[in-house]
Amino acid sequence: MSDIEYELLFEENFWLVGPPNIAIPIAEGISQADLNPLSQWLLTQDWIAYSEELPIARRFWRVVFGRRIDVQPKLIIPDLRAIRQAVECGFGFSVLPDYLCVDSVTENRLTLVLKPTQAVTNRIWLAFRKSERQLPKVKRMLEICQIWRSLVVTSAPEATAELQKPIGEQRVVIWGLSWDGYLQILNALPQSRGCHLIYDNGILEITMPLEEHEFSSRLIECFIRTLIELMGMRMKTMGSTTMNYPFLKKGAEPDNAYYIQNQPLVKGRNVDFTKDPPPDLVVEVDITHTDIEKNKFYAAIGVPEFWRFNGKVWRIYQLHEGEYMEVESSPTFPQVPKERLIAFLEQAKEDEIAAIRDLRAWF
Repeated sequence: MSDIEYELLFEENFWLVGPPNIAIPIAEGISQADLNPLSQWLLTQDWIAYSEELPIARRFWRVVFGRRIDVQPKLIIPDLRAIRQAVECGFGFSVLPDYLCVDSVTENRLTLVLKPTQAVTNRIWLAFRKSERQLPKVKRMLEICQIWRSLVVTSAPEATAELQKPIGEQRVVIWGLSWDGYLQILNALPQSRGCHLIYDNGILEITMPLEEHEFSSRLIECFIRTLIELMGMRMKTMGSTTMNYPFLKKGAEPDNAYYIQNQPLVKGRNVDFTKDPPPDLVVEVDITHTDIEKNKFYAAIGVPEFWRFNGKVWRIYQLHEGEYMEVESSPTFPQVPKERLIAFLEQAKEDEIAAIRDLRAWF
């Protein structure tokens, strides 16, 4: 007889989820026997998995659709919460535990594609020797199990009238990722995408800008472009072009980047970041927390001037002996006080054209 005893920790059910607001070619209430068209359609979509073997999706497919899943994952992220964030950002579909999805589904950050009538479950057990059941550490673990079971939510909560919406950005962070792994993810994503990637020596952060972020970013670009014109300067706009530096194990797609002082060196051709200098000015909008130390990041690349905006405060940094020093005025636009950008953004909330007109008149 085995000396091992088992205590059920909790039971999780799996749901098939997709990006928000995606059109699913299947009617609600369809019977289990009519799922074949859905399964065929799903195989044409991008998939995100915990590992290359798709252990969760493979079991879900076998139980629900009665066959093996035949798909190559677009992204492999060994973190279920990061997978959920990646699905929320529109990178593809996945199969995830219900307790990780209920809030996102309720708040319309995920689409519940399929909650099968025949539940696909997984039980998590605590194993211990029977002879050690009365040991204080085992008894404490059993108490924790009881508390854990009482806390785990396995059904969606009632929708509330006021749901807190994400502002600024949604982010997915992957830790411990190699440079080659970063390049694989970068190359797997479509060129026409709304997200930005930044990789810093093992950390990949994928940012999906939301309205407040995009509004600030586009208007800051308008502000810079207008000043460049008024001052009779030249520039090459890089936008969010991928800037890879393999020898530093760093890669970025900033909100805005510009060649101004070095515009004559790169005009009329594509920039080679392994040979050309970095952009003269980089702008990043971060309304929510970022796990990348961006000041150190862009200083290491050698960007001479770095602007950061958090939705309220505009900070200007100038590179000095390999580190950024915060300054009160832009080295590129020394006659423009910081307050002028904030005033421009505030006015643009009501009328963008009037804000540009007043900036020209002020100059």
